[in-house]
Amino acid sequence: MKRFLVTLFFTGIVILLTSVDCKRITGQRYIFIKNNSDRRIDYYFEDNTPNTSINCDPDNEHLYLVLIDPHSVDSLHTYRATSGWDAFLENVLLVIFDSDIHDKYMFEPCDAILQNVPILATYNLTLEDMQKLNWTITYPPTEEMIGMDIYLPNEDPLTEK
Repeated sequence: MKRFLVTLFFTGIVILLTSVDCKRITGQRYIFIKNNSDRRIDYYFEDNTPNTSINCDPDNEHLYLVLIDPHSVDSLHTYRATSGWDAFLENVLLVIFDSDIHDKYMFEPCDAILQNVPILATYNLTLEDMQKLNWTITYPPTEEMIGMDIYLPNEDPLTEK
């Protein structure tokens, strides 16, 4: 009898746990940042911003960048509990920096970093751009990015040839 009650108890627990409506993320879970170059890069990412460049926040003077090694990929998971990026994303600001030079200034205030660390590329992408790119932003830009709002300092704009 005791064995029957224990089995019945655990069966009830299993039924209860499996019947709970677990909300799952629907839509695009990740944005991928792909480094196809031979150098280490750091990136700054901001979504749904009216900014087209980095604005240093006086309340938070440090600029936090994410490192990607050569020929590697990083992923950004949606921060919404139940919806993917495609449910709320309007635009993306992604700024690529030279990581080797950033290492020398990483503990400096934001404005010192922006003044001394070269920006390799600035991407201002829309939801439609992200969908066209299959949610993968590549550095250096690829041919499929022609016509998108991408700025490459010291180079010709990425336009159709």
